[in-house]
Amino acid sequence: MIASREAELSLTEGQTFALIVHHYLDSHDVLRRGQMSRRTGDTAERPDDRYVPASVKREVLERSNDHCEVPGCALRTFLEYAHIEAHAKKGSREADNLLRLCERHHTHLDADVLHFAGWHEGRPQFRDVHGVLLWPAPQHEQ
Repeated sequence: MIASREAELSLTEGQTFALIVHHYLDSHDVLRRGQMSRRTGDTAERPDDRYVPASVKREVLERSNDHCEVPGCALRTFLEYAHIEAHAKKGSREADNLLRLCERHHTHLDADVLHFAGWHEGRPQFRDVHGVLLWPAPQHEQ
């Protein structure tokens, strides 16, 4: 009940369980907290490897606040790392090529129903299948 209120939508038992696990790990796993030095080089040096360094994952998690990065999506569970430039096309596993998306939006991105539209103030922007920008433009003073 509390988890559903916090997420502002009704969560399944599985989604609630995932939230509890995330909370527990965030509270108790030292590898999920703080800054640590990166032990591997740039992922471009190993194009066939699928490993995403922990420091990159932390950077993407911090940027996304562990929410789906598509505007208006409040999901915090069952999130995936999505490549902007596909791994199969030699896309890197660095933070500037990774997005934190729910399964539905990851599927839409891969199916070209949702399009990455660049970065604005360090946040990803998206366009729908009709080219409409989903990320709200900055408010101008009136």
